Amino acid sequence: MPAADIICREIVVRGAFAYSSANFVAALNLLVENAIRLDPWIVEAPLAEGGAWFERLLAAPGNVSKVLLRPTEGVPVWVCFRRRSLRH
Repeated sequence: MPAADIICREIVVRGAFAYSSANFVAALNLLVENAIRLDPWIVEAPLAEGGAWFERLLAAPGNVSKVLLRPTEGVPVWVCFRRRSLRH
């Protein structure tokens, strides 16, 4: 099922994925050694461009799989939590 359908129709998808500490260390070492790169899969953009990036990711993401939005200086950053994460 396309990710855009899951997001737009608010479909709940559950799954599991596991990796070992050794896998994580190996991946970090590859990044440090410049053996692999995260771009163009992950890009940074100003928060003001968030809406445009969201539309692009839904319509035609190309190689981009994640956008890290940088807040504009002087603008407060609001962090939203799902209700479940606030329960003790």
